[in-house]
Amino acid sequence: MSRRRRHRLKLKSLYVWHRWLGLFAALFVIVLAATGLALNHTETLRLDERHVQNGWLLEWYGIAPPDEVAAWRAGEHWISQWERRLFLDRRDLGEFDDGPLRGAVQSGELLLVALRDSLLLLTPDGELVDRLTEASLPGRLQAIGLDAQQRPVLITDRGRFVGDADLVSWQPTDAPLRHRAQPATLPAPLADALARQWRGRGLTLERVMLDLHSGRIFGQAGVWLMDAAAIVMLFLALSGSGIWLVLQFRRRRRGPGHRHGPGPTQRRK
Repeated sequence: MSRRRRHRLKLKSLYVWHRWLGLFAALFVIVLAATGLALNHTETLRLDERHVQNGWLLEWYGIAPPDEVAAWRAGEHWISQWERRLFLDRRDLGEFDDGPLRGAVQSGELLLVALRDSLLLLTPDGELVDRLTEASLPGRLQAIGLDAQQRPVLITDRGRFVGDADLVSWQPTDAPLRHRAQPATLPAPLADALARQWRGRGLTLERVMLDLHSGRIFGQAGVWLMDAAAIVMLFLALSGSGIWLVLQFRRRRRGPGHRHGPGPTQRRK
């Protein structure tokens, strides 16, 4: 086999490798370009505010509902605590760092939600009317109930206290409770809906885009795969430039009048 033929075979083999590696790298270029464009416009697309609701993707990230959910029924409404986040029926009330939920009752037109270190006064629509903290309470809350006059009674580590009409002052009381809030189990449809809603709060689209961009969505193996794709892209750039330089060098050696294959005169001979 001549030296020129060996060069041609090597160049052809490089063409084949270049083609297949190019297809492999193109997939990663598309992912990098799409996620990079999205991340450059995070604020416009509100990626940091949009939450993933897809169950499969949430499971992939290991985001599962808490094992225990505290729930109380107050009138026709349900109050539940998912870790630090409170829900009134299906309405998300936000996170509260005031300790575990101790109970909830309906007093007049207000819902009273007792946490260990605070008392929340809510409308039935979930609007926060007031939040009484430790400084305004007679002690750490252990439970909540209603007396015979439908006045709220706080059971604290210092005893029982009944509130006035404005819930501004609390006086000790020994009167029996007409109703004491008891924990209950959320209805299955409500529990399923809240589980989907709570899980979705733990994963933003921005994080998914960042993990796709870096490959971390597939763990350490994904990072190595992205590293391999980067090396392939470097190889393609260098090999493509090398192939172009070789072709240019050959054309210059052959001269501008060179033609591939034998000319008409040579064929007649």
